[in-house]
Parts: sequence; C-alpha cells; structure tokens
Amino acid sequence: MVVALIGSTLFGIVFIIIGVWQMKTGSVSLLHDYHTVCVLPADKPKLAWRTGIDEVVIGILVAVGVPFVAWTQISFSEQNSLAYYVAGIAFTVFLFIPIIDTLRAIKKYNGSIFGTKPPTV
Repeated sequence: MVVALIGSTLFGIVFIIIGVWQMKTGSVSLLHDYHTVCVLPADKPKLAWRTGIDEVVIGILVAVGVPFVAWTQISFSEQNSLAYYVAGIAFTVFLFIPIIDTLRAIKKYNGSIFGTKPPTV
C-alpha cells in the first residue's frame, strides 16, 4: 500500500510539472500529433494553456486524491465503509472533469479529437 501511495504521489507531481511546463512554453509537443494536426499556429499556445491547466488539476487530484481515498479505507478499518465508497466515487467524478475539459479544448482548436476535420471559425 505504501509503494502505491508513493507512486501515485510521484505520478501526480510529474503531471503537475508537465502541465506547468506546457503552460509556460506554450508547446503542444507532448500531445499526440492527431490532437494538434489541424490547430492553427496562433492557437497552439492557447491549447497548451488549456491542456496544461487540466494536467495540473489531474496531477493534484492524483497526488492528493489517491492517498485520501486510501486514508478513508485505513481510518474506517474496512473496505466496505460508506466513506471509502463516497471518497472513491468523488475522486473518480472529479478526475473526469479535467479530462472532459481537455477533450473539449482539443475539439475546439483542432476541429475534432482525432484531427479528421479542421476547426470551425
């Protein structure tokens, strides 16, 4: 359990660093090519900013949320406690918010998730 908690915290920190780097540089080079194939050069920093913020949020959620869910399991001495389920469901719901926002940003600036059509102006 301790290794998983340390791993999730480190994974979250890496996501935070990547998100901050992406926001500071305006680079979308860490996104898959098909997510940026139709993005106009002037819009790439905007896409980098939006996806960078979402990566920072995901990093914070993973670094803090996974240990919190584990803490609820340890604190209430059983995996079947209501607090454990509520914490797990809340973590999952909050994790999907930045993922959905990232997909919306890619669709806005790229035209589609997979770059099959150019964005509408």
